[in-house]
Amino acid sequence: MKNYTRINKSILLILLSSFVCISSLAGPRSYAQAKAIAEKQAAKLGIQIDENSSPACKAKSFGGETNSQTVSCYVFANSEDKGFVIVSGDDRFPEIIGYSDEGTFNENELPDGLTYFMKSYQATVDKVLGNDETTIRNLEVEKNIRSSLNAIKVEPLLGNIAFGQDNPYNKMCPLYDGGSLHAVTGCVPVAMAQVMAYYRYPKTLQADIPGYDYRKGQMTSSISKGEAYDWANILPTYYNVSYTDTNADAVAKLLFHCGAAIQVQYGPLSGGNLEPSQLAKFFGYDADLLNKVYRSEVTLSQWVELINRELQAERPIIFSGFDSTGGHEFVCDGVDESGLYHINWGWNGSRNGYFDLMVLNPDYEAQPLYLQKMVIQKI
Repeated sequence: MKNYTRINKSILLILLSSFVCISSLAGPRSYAQAKAIAEKQAAKLGIQIDENSSPACKAKSFGGETNSQTVSCYVFANSEDKGFVIVSGDDRFPEIIGYSDEGTFNENELPDGLTYFMKSYQATVDKVLGNDETTIRNLEVEKNIRSSLNAIKVEPLLGNIAFGQDNPYNKMCPLYDGGSLHAVTGCVPVAMAQVMAYYRYPKTLQADIPGYDYRKGQMTSSISKGEAYDWANILPTYYNVSYTDTNADAVAKLLFHCGAAIQVQYGPLSGGNLEPSQLAKFFGYDADLLNKVYRSEVTLSQWVELINRELQAERPIIFSGFDSTGGHEFVCDGVDESGLYHINWGWNGSRNGYFDLMVLNPDYEAQPLYLQKMVIQKI
């Protein structure tokens, strides 16, 4: 049962400065070792690894600066797009960086969030190969936490909720640059809307959303308080399923309201920033239950404890990672028995899976993802 408190809704948002595997690269993992690890995990998923899948992730694949012959990870995939396993390239990293039971791993087709995840992992490889003392020291911290971790499995809370950024979700988003194309929704509204769909809340908009300049002097229209959300007609997903215009309008309205509330800058790439006050003011989530915590303010052990607490209380978590070129927002909604967290990338369900988010590093200069904070329910 969902843990409702006061207004019965509480959301945890985590804006990460880095998704990193903090460890010391000393013992390269062979292809045979990596393949055995991947096959063991694949057996748990009920899939087979394709012998012809391209296995080695070279350091240069994700923007790394290390020698091109260094293998930072291995990726083993199923030939029928039924999943993949990412194995670290060194035995001082956790064996498995991530895995999924659907899709394949093509660097040119990954969700933005997964690309950021891999870039951050790669940045850590660069650091440890450069003998960065802080990163190597954090390896020991991570190992100690992992060895003492008693992960309580939480199945993905969002279930089959899997929204995206294009049609029909962007049906009510503004046109841009005088053209006939609707802007994409942006990843932040998708993450917001998926969590709201989980709670099926609010029933109505709680405050007027004023119009604003969303692109080069182009203004959105204001939205009046009391606009209703048609949860009965909002489907869990619109990808490869049949739906009516009513279904499309219902989800498009929700997505646009989420975007307008945080003043998304719309265009071919749309972006915005979510603050707890916006959830409270416009959508009725209790401000007294929202507490923003920065990763740099807590230890890794405390950080993991907060994440696990939210998931065990059946509260999905909104994550973000940003660097100087942009970022991506997504939802963490589960954890497996090994302590890997289930991520819904907000990409129509594409490459959703379990990834190593336990190893989080507040070293802002070390990683490409540098903004990091979270909002949790106050105790």
